[in-house]
Amino acid sequence: MFTRLIRSVQQSRRVCSISGGRRFSGSAAAAATSASPAPYRPRRALLYMPGSNPKMLAKSATLPVDSVCMDLEDAVAANAKAAARQNIVTALTTFPNGLQPNTEWLVRINPCGSGFEQADIDAIITANTAANAKTPSVTGRYWPDGIVLPKVESRDHVRWLADRVPLINPYTGHPMSLILLIESARAVLNLRSICEATPPGRVNALIFGADDFAADIGAVYVRPSSSLSAPHIPL
Repeated sequence: MFTRLIRSVQQSRRVCSISGGRRFSGSAAAAATSASPAPYRPRRALLYMPGSNPKMLAKSATLPVDSVCMDLEDAVAANAKAAARQNIVTALTTFPNGLQPNTEWLVRINPCGSGFEQADIDAIITANTAANAKTPSVTGRYWPDGIVLPKVESRDHVRWLADRVPLINPYTGHPMSLILLIESARAVLNLRSICEATPPGRVNALIFGADDFAADIGAVYVRPSSSLSAPHIPL
């Protein structure tokens, strides 16, 4: 299986612009040097909600689920990205009934090299602060609990994200979760360097994207199946 996997690796289609874009700095980045322990969340499933649909985002605030992932990637058309970013900012700050207290609120941004990733971070993290808000947050927060980065294929992708997302969420006092999606043969082969790209604990979780992985290697993924057991071994 791994022999075929190695042969199937193609040249990386996404190169992250390490030199470009703004890194986060300022008072929010230095708001805390240590974090209070984050509440335990089993994270049995992530409920993906398209950022381009305000009604679905509002509905998610009423659901007692483990994790809500507000999506800027696959679920949002290219011409709707800007509006989706604003919808998510609005959802985080102005839901009249607040957010479910035991639910983890995540945002899946676009992958490195897509051309959208820096604007996503700018809207959700860099510009979305109490100092920049026109009105105070109803929920008492501005940022999500973490960022999900899809199509991670190298340590450079991880470092790009870690450089732009502060260690601590100043509005909750908890660490900011970084969650990586492993979706290609290249990502599986680079898994060790991906996991070692940041200090221990910085990356909170990995998600294996079985469908995208199967498409990447030209396989047919039939559920239920053990055909993808090999990439699960290093994960």
